[in-house]
Amino acid sequence: MLQLHVWGPAFSLPSIDPQCLAAIAYLSQAVPPTQWELIASSDPTLSPTRELPALRDDSIWIAGFQNIVVHLLETSHGQWHLDRDCTSQDRADISAYTSFLETHAQPLIDLNLYVSSENYHASTRPAYSHILLWPNAWLLPPQRRAAAKARTDHLNFSSLDLDTVDQEEEDKLQKSTFAAGTEIPTRLIPRTTASLAKKRGQHAARFQLDRLAEANDEFGLPGAGVLGIGTRAPDAATLARK
Repeated sequence: MLQLHVWGPAFSLPSIDPQCLAAIAYLSQAVPPTQWELIASSDPTLSPTRELPALRDDSIWIAGFQNIVVHLLETSHGQWHLDRDCTSQDRADISAYTSFLETHAQPLIDLNLYVSSENYHASTRPAYSHILLWPNAWLLPPQRRAAAKARTDHLNFSSLDLDTVDQEEEDKLQKSTFAAGTEIPTRLIPRTTASLAKKRGQHAARFQLDRLAEANDEFGLPGAGVLGIGTRAPDAATLARK
């Protein structure tokens, strides 16, 4: 029997990870229920590539949603392939939409769940605490957040990360104190309070998220209603014009 290993449930969904959700949805529709089982291991070390979702087929491990789809196609001789009855135009649209989601939807998820300090500490980190055991509950969430920050660094949405804002303000204070030496008492050196820094960061973050939502409104992203984004999906011709 096939075993699909994924990150555990969160936010009323069977997994906290979008790639895992995609894999769960695919197997649910393509593979007979007696041929596979879902295991919310939340342990990427089980996979040789240290990533989830991961499909175990006897002694073989396949990691990553697209790789899993290809494996199911090959091992079932096309029977477990959802696109088997699609036309060439359908396949082109699917390919275009998949590329669009990978390019635009993943950054939205990264920004909202991980880069945003407010969301990370209030929702994402607590969600992981329910699906991970010690010490992974302390080690893996910061690692996943760091990876999300790296993936979105080029977007210049750093104001979402209020933790970084606080650290920058603390660094500025230390530099000011060092430059002033003993001539000016530390208590008299002007500083931006943490609360003010956070307020500025929150305002900038809201503006940036709204701007990102407007930029994507022409296409729309599933599950992005919180940002006010539409629901229309792009086809191959539309994406080609972009």
